[in-house]
Amino acid sequence: MYNFTRRKILTSCAAAAISGTLAGCSDLSVEAVPGNLTAAAVPDLKTTNGFAVNGFTANDLAGRKSLIVGFASWCPYCRKQHDRLMALRRTIYAPIFGIVVSDSATNTAQFLNKAGNPFTAVGYDPKGEITVSLGQTGLPFTLVVDQQLNIAAAYPGELTAEHVDPIVNLLKTA
Repeated sequence: MYNFTRRKILTSCAAAAISGTLAGCSDLSVEAVPGNLTAAAVPDLKTTNGFAVNGFTANDLAGRKSLIVGFASWCPYCRKQHDRLMALRRTIYAPIFGIVVSDSATNTAQFLNKAGNPFTAVGYDPKGEITVSLGQTGLPFTLVVDQQLNIAAAYPGELTAEHVDPIVNLLKTA
């Protein structure tokens, strides 16, 4: 017979809730671009229902190199990389577009007001559909997009110090 105490049940429920909340959050840091993403075109940035990501469109990225960063205020790895994004913003002249995934506008605004806003524009992807169309499965992620709207490099997981120089170099090259 199983011995369930109230404390064990509450502890199990809390652990399940936390793991479910963090399921989309990853500390994976990979410099190599998966083969299926190299030179893949940025999609229309629309959900399956045809709704555009609120805040910017693919046209806003056209004609110049830029970064797309997927994040959420609840993601610890997103929070951890935020200072690095702020520093990158001061280093590069390319726009940084943020996609908020599975988070509320209120929580996002509170986070950005407190930590600083490195983004040229911020769009919302409440169900993660646009994130998946970009070939990403977790948060955070950083994509380098070229002038022709192709993904030149993808960095899934936390943006580390080792990623900054390659990103800056990609944004500088013609």
